[in-house]
Amino acid sequence: MTNNGVPICPDAAAAREAGGNYEVEYTSPIARAQKMQEVSAYFRWVEQLSRVANETQDPSIMDRVDNDAAAVDVAQTMGVPESYVADDRQSLPRQGSRDAQARQEQIAAAPAQPDHEGPGCAVKAGMVSHRAGRRATAAAQGAPG
Repeated sequence: MTNNGVPICPDAAAAREAGGNYEVEYTSPIARAQKMQEVSAYFRWVEQLSRVANETQDPSIMDRVDNDAAAVDVAQTMGVPESYVADDRQSLPRQGSRDAQARQEQIAAAPAQPDHEGPGCAVKAGMVSHRAGRRATAAAQGAPG
């Protein structure tokens, strides 16, 4: 099949016959080099966001980064074989395991809560001790603490 003497790509011919649109994707080394500009821009953007997060002590700005999508796009642009890139079926269970491990580490790193049995001991932050509570109760009732 030809179009004015130029051979037509079989996939494009099938799409044209089916009345659908098709998209051309250039995969040559030159095309990949041009797309590397996108990868560089991504890394510069993430670096800038990281600086803002560190300076403001607010990591929520990093929520704007879709690392899963970026990882796949960067790998594709850099020519990493598809078989090296985990799909959702493989990566989601790994993420769940890391989340569970992070929760366990948070629990282990949490300071031990003081024993709040007995008179005069301090309890969790934001609460008063038993003695201070009795003084406050006594003062509110008009009795000496």
